[in-house]
Amino acid sequence: MTGQRRMTGSFASVRNNGYAWRWPALVLLLASACDPREITIDPALAQFDGLYRGTVTNDQTGGACSGAGGIIKFEVTGGQISVQTHHHANRLAGTVDADGAVYMQTGDGSRQISGSIQNGVLSALETSSSTSNQNPFASATPPCSSTVKATRIS
Repeated sequence: MTGQRRMTGSFASVRNNGYAWRWPALVLLLASACDPREITIDPALAQFDGLYRGTVTNDQTGGACSGAGGIIKFEVTGGQISVQTHHHANRLAGTVDADGAVYMQTGDGSRQISGSIQNGVLSALETSSSTSNQNPFASATPPCSSTVKATRIS
């Protein structure tokens, strides 16, 4: 075998553009860059971490706004917030800043939640429409709004 390396064992080389990489060296390099002991969370953000459970109450009735409302659950970790739901297409995710201000939206922008967390209570307004970032001319119906109130449970 002239000009080729034979790949054997767990320390086999992989040729990439003329450079041979050893898997153990690559694994060590990646592991050292992702050491969880060196990750620090801003204490101002960590104060909001936890699970929140509450209700969504419709501000309007009838038409496109009917049917929404009920129980809602949020998870906050390190300044990131998301709604716990099994509907991946309507997943709301966003941020919590150091003052407790919350902003979330769906991937297509058709739903937003904005508000704040104060003393373990998330208070916000949810707005939704059938209009999205992908097709801003899709709907002639007015947006719906709901009041969100959730308390930290853990």
